[in-house]
Amino acid sequence: ELKPIKSGTLIVWKKCDRILQYAKDLKTLRQRTVELNSHLGVIFSRFLVGKGQISIEVNGNKVEPWSPIPNGSRSLSTQYHDQITINPYVLPHKNKFQNDQEFRVAGGIKGWNSQQGFYVFRKDRLIVSGGWLGLRIKKDEHTKLARIIVDIGSELDEDWQINVLKSRASIPAGRVRETLRAIAKQTRKEAEEVYRMK
Repeated sequence: ELKPIKSGTLIVWKKCDRILQYAKDLKTLRQRTVELNSHLGVIFSRFLVGKGQISIEVNGNKVEPWSPIPNGSRSLSTQYHDQITINPYVLPHKNKFQNDQEFRVAGGIKGWNSQQGFYVFRKDRLIVSGGWLGLRIKKDEHTKLARIIVDIGSELDEDWQINVLKSRASIPAGRVRETLRAIAKQTRKEAEEVYRMK
């Protein structure tokens, strides 16, 4: 019953003693699987859409992609620095969403304030999902519409201190850091202007 149909990769977890810390009964275990499904949809969103897309399921439930940039977002100028592509966006005002559910989904699994900031993709896999990457910029309600997509290749792993788990990254010191700080400042300014619109 666990054999994949035709082709694919099947991951079976056994003897997951650490899971018992977070899922002490069937109800909480099911909740953890829902959270895992959402998490995978964020991390591997680019692999789940477009040409050559893959399909991922958790306990038979299809993983749906979540994009940090919802429809109706305004793209600021794309910038290129060495092997880095930077795409800053200002997301739509709450009034522009069709309903509260659409607005909530666009907020992400951590919520609007926590999801503002940088999204670092390494070869289409998301490494950083929001936050200001140690630039000493505070998350603020008024700037929650600011999101910046940063694309890097594997050749920059050492510069960005990508760990083996692909779960964190740090902006390199020097020109790249100052460039990203300036882009963040401008994106936040424009995001605040949109936020304050009635």
